[in-house]
Amino acid sequence: MAGSATNPGISPHTTSIAAHDILGAFETMRDDLGTMQQPGAALQVEFVIANDTELSWHLMGDALHAGEWLEEAMPPAMISRFQAVGATAQNIRGGVGASLGFRHDFQDPAAGTLSAFFIVFGASPGATADRVELYAGVLPKAALDGMAHDGDEFVLRVGEKLEDRGGSRRAQHTHITLGDLDLSLTATYSGAVTGVVELAITRTAQV
Repeated sequence: MAGSATNPGISPHTTSIAAHDILGAFETMRDDLGTMQQPGAALQVEFVIANDTELSWHLMGDALHAGEWLEEAMPPAMISRFQAVGATAQNIRGGVGASLGFRHDFQDPAAGTLSAFFIVFGASPGATADRVELYAGVLPKAALDGMAHDGDEFVLRVGEKLEDRGGSRRAQHTHITLGDLDLSLTATYSGAVTGVVELAITRTAQV
């Protein structure tokens, strides 16, 4: 599986997901992000998001809890269908991590236009305990538009609440329903030197 690594200053880092091979996509993106300069690996958190669905997700906002996005791996504006993306943040001034938020707007025959969204928080291993936090839901599009008219501020506020949960958490799982489509969201965290958050978005298996 070939990833599309970027040159400094160009984003995003992406790769396609072939034959539902999420683990292969994760590996490709980790290798891609690992080629970058890492002046302070213990203060970094890498996000790898695998969207193994036919839906496209648009960036709602991003938040750094005291830090900066590395120039080579900014959050992408969109996660396309069956695509994995990567982003890396470096925390400074005692920062603890970063948060990303994405949304997908869809039409429901009974309820009108709705928005599914998720926000994932990842900690940098040098600043706090190994942690990943995940929040997701479905709202009327108008309601989410009102709450997230400033997307970065909305993601920051939610991310701070997730951060305030405290403790150590290496895995989070939730699911959301979009009409007749059920999605599973599973986030895992591996500390090592650089904190890595892996988030998989998949269709829930029908029983």
